[in-house]
Amino acid sequence: MPATAPVFPLRPAFPNGDDPETFQIDAVNSLIRKAAYFTIFTVPDASRPNVPIFSPDGQMIGVEVNEELHRFDIRSAMPQPGEGIRVSNQVGEPIANVHIRWMPCPDDFEGAPGKTPPPTPLDPTRSQRFIMLDGSMRFRDRDESGFLAFGAGRTLPMLVDGAPQLGIGSVIETLEGFGKLRGLEGTNIVNGYINPPNGLVLSFMLRFSDPCQRLLASREISPIEPIQHPAPETVILAFLGETDRDTGTLNLSPDGRVLGYSLVERLRLVHISFDTQTRHGMRSSLIEGPVVGSFCYTSHFNPLDPRPLFPIYTTRGSLQFFDSQGRVTGGIHVNIEEGRAFRTELPGVPMPVFRLGGLGPLGAGFGQFAGATGMMTLNACVSAFPPTRSSMYELRINDRDGRFRASFRDAWM
Repeated sequence: MPATAPVFPLRPAFPNGDDPETFQIDAVNSLIRKAAYFTIFTVPDASRPNVPIFSPDGQMIGVEVNEELHRFDIRSAMPQPGEGIRVSNQVGEPIANVHIRWMPCPDDFEGAPGKTPPPTPLDPTRSQRFIMLDGSMRFRDRDESGFLAFGAGRTLPMLVDGAPQLGIGSVIETLEGFGKLRGLEGTNIVNGYINPPNGLVLSFMLRFSDPCQRLLASREISPIEPIQHPAPETVILAFLGETDRDTGTLNLSPDGRVLGYSLVERLRLVHISFDTQTRHGMRSSLIEGPVVGSFCYTSHFNPLDPRPLFPIYTTRGSLQFFDSQGRVTGGIHVNIEEGRAFRTELPGVPMPVFRLGGLGPLGAGFGQFAGATGMMTLNACVSAFPPTRSSMYELRINDRDGRFRASFRDAWM
């Protein structure tokens, strides 16, 4: 084979010679956007506290996590002239419980369900990989919905106002669903931090592909019943990313291998709400708001990789936000440093799509984001042929000075 020949065909054959760049793109875009989202915040379970796991020599090598899960409402304010992004977070009533065996592992450990890593002491001073074994989430709904899961992620040490904080982010794959979640493929992205040996502050963003929209709310979701926020100095912002058809560039190596894409996404405000006690059981609602920013980055992701699961990452990532008059109010550099792509068959889509999950620390910022610390997570569904995507981002920001906080009445909806 000549050295310049592509390793993979770049333009797969479609029926009747249709162009894979445009074939059924509107229908595919509609299908990948049909998803049920659940935003959740964890609170310690008084009846089953978290239990640290120690090695025989007394070093911490894991945590048996038993958290109570609560409804979590993220409502952003529409940026007014000269103002930056602000958000109101409310933690609501308990709706589920979760159990996970959280264990640090060596960087070269190949995790899998049921595969325990060698004892690896937690080192809060450096970034470490970890796995999440025996994952089980059970909702308090009439259908006894829930799922079994396996996940992997990374710790991210950072300084917050001069004090150390150990961020943790992970990508969790649903292995088997129950009740309303039976048969649905889902990804759970975790964004939070740990206070060793057993204190956790975590938010979850669950996304289930739901092409038949069986979890779609047909009427207004019941209001959240707010409780005292367990981490009031932390704010979570959520944005829905979408691409224009002409803002992506395919990047190839000299021998024709797909290296990834250079992309620009528009970022929309979004309001996600759900309830487990509706007349039809679990239901989810997503309302899209105005465009308030953009995200440009290079994605290192080969959609022709034949593996069912493979790592992804991004470089040159830059977020920018603007006010209602289009003037930039701030921005920040951030990349997905730990990510996974799950090859997924979606009925009605001509080629497999990919569920993407990932995380990365916030970098250098300017304007409103100057000095901001925290983490960004990604929960997305991507079609390579035809090219379209739907990306849900969460930014967790340590906000002790309140610059990102808004009152509930200031929300755009």
